[in-house]
Amino acid sequence: MRARSFAALLIAATVLPAAAQDSRLALTGAVALGMQGGGYQSFNTQDIGGWGLGVAYAPDFGSSFTGRVDAGFGALNNGSFWENNPGGGGATYATDFQMAGASLNVMWRFLGVHHSVSPYIVGGAGLYAIRSMSTNVATMGTAPTQTIGSPVYNAGVGVQISKFFIEARAMRVQRALVPVDFEANGHTVTLDAVPVSIGFWF
Repeated sequence: MRARSFAALLIAATVLPAAAQDSRLALTGAVALGMQGGGYQSFNTQDIGGWGLGVAYAPDFGSSFTGRVDAGFGALNNGSFWENNPGGGGATYATDFQMAGASLNVMWRFLGVHHSVSPYIVGGAGLYAIRSMSTNVATMGTAPTQTIGSPVYNAGVGVQISKFFIEARAMRVQRALVPVDFEANGHTVTLDAVPVSIGFWF
């Protein structure tokens, strides 16, 4: 009986640390390319550029199919927006967006985990705080800054090379506000971007 108990303790002592080592943490950095936004016909994000910094956590890194939590902050800059003035005329605004939040994702390394080079698919959804700042291009005056919460969806592909990885994801911010002088609450738009990230798994 004692021998069995000792064997069980020995197995637990060896298996549990090994399972704990399957969880991994990563640091990431990204640059973003903007695409066309929506929700208001005169809002254009084609010239948007951006950046991001974050962390990622995979609780079961030893499996080819695992959950993944991503958290971070970043910015999308230079959205162009034309606003009609109810009193006549209008104005062009340059709008910058700052964002911070987290997403729950799934990651599938479809060739398995026992390769030094391993491509994968990743995607999910999360919640971000979106802070919007607009500047009137003609007068350089600024509209009131506004912050709202928004669902954010993402999907993309990547490749892991040893402990390093690079990935590209299509990202949609479902709701962002464009502050303007003529509207108290601004206009609600969607933001589409493609962040390209590099990172390192510890």
